Amino acid sequence: MTSPLRRPILAFATLSSLWLASAALAAAPPVYKPPTKSRPAFVPLADTVVLARVNDRVIRVSDYNDRFYNAYIEFRPTADSLGRVEFLQRLVDKEILAAVARAANYKETFEDRAVMKGHEQRILGAALFEKAVTDSVRITEAEAQAIYEQMKRELHLDRVRFGTRETAQRMRRDLAAGRLSWSRAWDLRLRIPGDPSTSPDVGWFKRMALPAEAADAIFPLPIGGISEPIREDPGYSLYRVKEERPANIQGYRMFRGSIMEDLHAKKTQYYREQVIGGLRSTIKLRTDSANVAWVAERFPRTISGGGTDRVVFDVSIPTIDPADTGRVVARYQGGQVTVARVLNVYRELPNLMRPSLDSPEGVRSFVDVLVLEPQMAEVARKRGYDRDSTVIAQIERKREEIMVEHLFQDSIMAKVFIPPTERRKYYEQNKHRFVTDANARYAAFYVSSKSEADQMVASLKAGKGAHEIIRADSLAGTRRGQIFERSRDSQNLNFPQVFGDMKVGEISLIGPDEDGGYNVLQLIARDSGRQLPFEEADGQIDEYLQGNAANKMLTTFTERHAKKMKIESHPELLMRINLVPPRSASDIPISGKGS
Repeated sequence: MTSPLRRPILAFATLSSLWLASAALAAAPPVYKPPTKSRPAFVPLADTVVLARVNDRVIRVSDYNDRFYNAYIEFRPTADSLGRVEFLQRLVDKEILAAVARAANYKETFEDRAVMKGHEQRILGAALFEKAVTDSVRITEAEAQAIYEQMKRELHLDRVRFGTRETAQRMRRDLAAGRLSWSRAWDLRLRIPGDPSTSPDVGWFKRMALPAEAADAIFPLPIGGISEPIREDPGYSLYRVKEERPANIQGYRMFRGSIMEDLHAKKTQYYREQVIGGLRSTIKLRTDSANVAWVAERFPRTISGGGTDRVVFDVSIPTIDPADTGRVVARYQGGQVTVARVLNVYRELPNLMRPSLDSPEGVRSFVDVLVLEPQMAEVARKRGYDRDSTVIAQIERKREEIMVEHLFQDSIMAKVFIPPTERRKYYEQNKHRFVTDANARYAAFYVSSKSEADQMVASLKAGKGAHEIIRADSLAGTRRGQIFERSRDSQNLNFPQVFGDMKVGEISLIGPDEDGGYNVLQLIARDSGRQLPFEEADGQIDEYLQGNAANKMLTTFTERHAKKMKIESHPELLMRINLVPPRSASDIPISGKGS
């Protein structure tokens, strides 16, 4: 539905010169120029400096920076002077409401305890990750220099590919021992349809031109060296270094930051796997590789497109046949994870917190969190992290948020009522806003050849339903198509033809693409949009007007209670804060000993 009505976000309103010089003519008398004062260097405030105080609660520079970057981007103000003052006022108002809520001494309900239990598990799990993983990551200058030295090489490579890791390992041993020639390995390779290669030679490569896994395995090798098997669908590849030549690149400092970031990410993943692997073994967590891959294939690519104006961020939930939701993705001591469980947990997450599940690795990580979070919290308690002041503060902050929500419901929302006449009046004045989006339901299939596409079209024209084909493919363990529901203005509308001249039931063949594949579309249903009657728009209007009224009442409520409190605020200090995101590996200072 095309409508700008949203529950308003609380917003609190708040609060150069150029030096010109002219040169005198050579014949003119000297001109007196007063000495200029150089602008003092920017000295950021220390993290411990107090920016505001509400009674005995203090907001320091570190608190401000952390909360600024923990806020959702869409709700975060700008980092200019007005935005910073607005955000500080927002933090002060939150402390005022928290003080009132604490004084009201709300008792936790059953639902509150359930929310707090889940939150404590997440906080403790994050603390365990921070202590056992993040704090263990150390990057030395020597490690970064070694990667840079590899970047100065350009390698001429051979490649052979085999169907399984075991086969590739056996072939590598035989090649290294001289029992097998490289030409014979090429004859025994996995033959891939459509691959026009006539020799193992794949040309010259710089390190940055290869995927990270391949580059890490290949570039440390000497001339004549053979890599370990590298996963490259549809098999595993072995690479041989034939020769090398120097690559002309810029100096070390130009690449140091990105190298550090990459090494930090890899070491973090290594230590994470050490912790997670131990927990998996404890509860005997095992994933089903086939079903993990099956789930990943059904989730849309989370990020797709190219260029800043064409990137699509898709966290939609795929439509999966009910008969397939019972597939078991993982088993562990005392339970199992089904497709239905994955979908339910994913659906409950806020859009901006939904992880990418479009790869088997993403699905496995999601299962790890889903199953192991309670175990991680228990390990954290055994190590005493629940007594850490930072952990305690985060848990208490959540408890205060729940108390403030009770306060808001009891003191504000309970007193808000929008009469039907006022809602009707708003509808009549803004009727043009209450029009449904044009939307379509269609099936899209991707096939690899014209003959397969023609066969698909013939089946659909003969009356075979798209859902029947998708169901048969699922039972056969393949996936060629999916049924979509999209609006005309949807960011992830891949086939605008469904809003063109296609008629309901019509079939369209699109292709071939650069790989010789075809898309087969069938328009199942289409709604061109309609004017919503008042009865259908009433609920949304009521919510919007209630939000407006609640905001005004909340502002009055906050100002009234602020008069009873001792409040100190220093907005004049805000432009001296060096607002920076959480520290990254590229911030590590250069030193001979690393970090």
